[in-house]
Amino acid sequence: MSLIGTFAVLYLLGYSANTLSLFAIILALTMVVDDAIVVVENVETKMAEGLDRLQATAQALRQIAGPVIATTLVLLAVFVPVALLPGIVGELYRQFAVTLSTAVALSSLVALTLTPALCALLLRPRPARPAAVWRAFNRLLDGTRDGYGRLVGWMNRRPWLALAATVAAGALVAFSFTSMPKGFLPQEDQGYLFASVQLPEAASLERTEAVMTQARKLLMANPAVEDVIQVSGFNILNGTSASNGGFISVMLKDWHQRPPLDAVMADIQRQLLSLPEATIMTFAPPTLPGLGNASGFDLRILAQAGQSSAELEQVTREILQLANQHSQLSRVFTTWSSNVPQLTLTVDRDRAALLDVPVAQIFSSLQTAFGGTRAGDFSRNNRVYHVVMQNEMQWRERAEQISELYVRSRDGERVRLSNLVTITPTVGAPFIQQYNQFPSVSVSGSAAEGVSSRTAMAAMEQILQAHLPPGYDYAWSGISWQEQQTGNQAVWIVLAAVAMAWLFLVAQYESWTLPASVMLSVLFAIGGALLWLWTAAMPTMCMFR
Repeated sequence: MSLIGTFAVLYLLGYSANTLSLFAIILALTMVVDDAIVVVENVETKMAEGLDRLQATAQALRQIAGPVIATTLVLLAVFVPVALLPGIVGELYRQFAVTLSTAVALSSLVALTLTPALCALLLRPRPARPAAVWRAFNRLLDGTRDGYGRLVGWMNRRPWLALAATVAAGALVAFSFTSMPKGFLPQEDQGYLFASVQLPEAASLERTEAVMTQARKLLMANPAVEDVIQVSGFNILNGTSASNGGFISVMLKDWHQRPPLDAVMADIQRQLLSLPEATIMTFAPPTLPGLGNASGFDLRILAQAGQSSAELEQVTREILQLANQHSQLSRVFTTWSSNVPQLTLTVDRDRAALLDVPVAQIFSSLQTAFGGTRAGDFSRNNRVYHVVMQNEMQWRERAEQISELYVRSRDGERVRLSNLVTITPTVGAPFIQQYNQFPSVSVSGSAAEGVSSRTAMAAMEQILQAHLPPGYDYAWSGISWQEQQTGNQAVWIVLAAVAMAWLFLVAQYESWTLPASVMLSVLFAIGGALLWLWTAAMPTMCMFR
């Protein structure tokens, strides 16, 4: 009944049966029966004392209604604040917290209403001599209970030992939280990966496509690869168009037909190193769509004192060299450069006015000839196609071809563009990234094998703090920024949950000190969980917290 009601509430709230809500349902399966078990056990105890079903149910309910409600409130005190968290952490926790809170609240309601009614209708006194299978089970259960009772008595006679164990558990938790590797979200094997391809600056699109075709042939020969999709002229990491860039989407075979993702990525990276014409980096897609374009960390280096693009690139290259030498970092790189060959076109506005040629006409002619202009659409076979006006490739390969263009004046005369513009070769950045209102460079990287993402970010921060010159700063972006924020929020989550649970227990026991025995038991549970993570060499991720 509790789970049916939980799914109904999720439906009304517009939540789906996704990984987080189903994970909460799995956890709730063991929690929703706790209150009902307490009610049934207490009713059976009263019936064993000689009361009939109705009397036993009424008396049992009077005894345990308060503890059942208090226990539910303590659990809700932990999960409800989590559902109110802001940001991406709140979005991750919200469905989990709402699902679990709803299931727990409904289980308490069922235990105090439906379960007593069923006890009064269905329970029968236990037979004097149960069946043989139950006698064996009861002997095992009684032996376990008696052994536990003797252990509790032995500990009660040695309070110093219990105190030492509690202090040790607290020290273990504190040490583990501060020393164990931390992360935000684990890298998921989603069945595909990306490869960013970058040729030398100003390489033509045809040259890029040739390298991409070679890379595709190499990848299709890999036994773990199912299919390959290549896109030339687009940099997936910064979302810009560039003739010397491209990306490859690698579709992998079914999970049981290939090694894990990390092994496949390493193998593919080794294959692609055989193409010296380009720099090719493989990476997995982000765990959460929309938070960056790749897994790993996302860093921005900011120029805050008006430095030139060349100075910003020089500082960035020095940081990248130090980062790639660090044992905890791997494949730290940027696709940005300030040395891209460019052409500066200076319009002689006075001469254009003299020849009655609008400046806007000059720009639109250049756009149409070399960049392309959408002229319309047409339909064929129930599909819509764009019509793009642009010079053929052989008429837009050389800088001299710019001067060969003609534009029309207002009176319809054709004017050669060489009479209106001056072409100057230069170098510069293909685009300027602004972050926090400052020119910036986007840096991507990954943690080394066996190193958590939080540890890698800390190592990167140490390098930046030690080697960034004055006038420069850094900032995290995308999922890395979210990971940095959630590290601070986790502390407040724990403190708020402990405070609320403590207050409910104080109200239940009418004592400020008695809840300590209950709350201190949490240390042993957390310590055991941390010990298991340490044994499995796993970092403390967002879901653990």
